[in-house]
Amino acid sequence: MRGSVVKKNDHWYVVIEDKDPTTGKRKRRWHSGYRSKREAQAACNELAVAMQRGEYLAPNKQTVGDFVEEWLETIRATVRISTLEKYSRDLRTHVVPYIGFVPLTKLDGANGLVSQEHRERGHDAPSPAEGRCAVGETRPQPGRHGRPSKANSPSP
Repeated sequence: MRGSVVKKNDHWYVVIEDKDPTTGKRKRRWHSGYRSKREAQAACNELAVAMQRGEYLAPNKQTVGDFVEEWLETIRATVRISTLEKYSRDLRTHVVPYIGFVPLTKLDGANGLVSQEHRERGHDAPSPAEGRCAVGETRPQPGRHGRPSKANSPSP
């Protein structure tokens, strides 16, 4: 395995070279998204270590929507039909329309890549004010007459 850092236009890339185990031919995998040479070199070193440990995953263009479909098919035999239908409905309603087009390699909620791509496509990023909460947050559920009930309110 060899790795190198390449500059094209104003962007830096890491190129990992390896041999395909089935054909024996040289295979080059390009990793993009680096703003500086130092950042690309650090990524190159991390990728080399990951390859030596057997933890390297080649970049692919699989999107969140494609992954959802594949995952639902995979779990079909291990869950009840009602569970599968609920997972399918929830994912197709609340996830795929918003981030289904995002490649899995770009999915990183910690640094806002999903929100950025979502806005670039002309969509407003979902906000808690619209009734959506961030992962891990709880929102009081409406009780009687649409007001939050005390039993469903998060405790301080």
